[in-house]
Amino acid sequence: MPTAAKLVGAVLFGLLGAGLALYLPAILPESMPYGALLPVSAAVAALCGWMIAGAAAGRGRSYAEGAATGARTAVTAAFAVLFVFSVEQMLALAFRRLYDGPVEAVIGIFEQMVKLAPLLIDAGFIALLVIGGMVAGALTEGAGRRWR
Repeated sequence: MPTAAKLVGAVLFGLLGAGLALYLPAILPESMPYGALLPVSAAVAALCGWMIAGAAAGRGRSYAEGAATGARTAVTAAFAVLFVFSVEQMLALAFRRLYDGPVEAVIGIFEQMVKLAPLLIDAGFIALLVIGGMVAGALTEGAGRRWR
């Protein structure tokens, strides 16, 4: 059921996902394409904000718990975006017939995640992810309390 907290969570986390996507080209290798990074990151983060932070907001919890939920939502969104782009990479490799079967292709998703994950270990990215998630989570909690 749509609520104001879910809407606020979707908007705030969508903005956070877009901000993180705009930060990533500075830390990614220049050879790595990032054409669909902005819309995919914003959409996945908005969906996570709606489903995780928005659903948990306004249930008599403290703002600290809202901030913790926001950090969890942001990290979940980051892993979901990483998964989406790993699937995209796996599909590109599968269409070039580099996998022998479907099981190998599924394993290829996680191989791609292992290749892409170390690129995200950047102090600025992690700080933006966690602090932005905490702020968005606390604001979502406030919206949940304000508009029940």
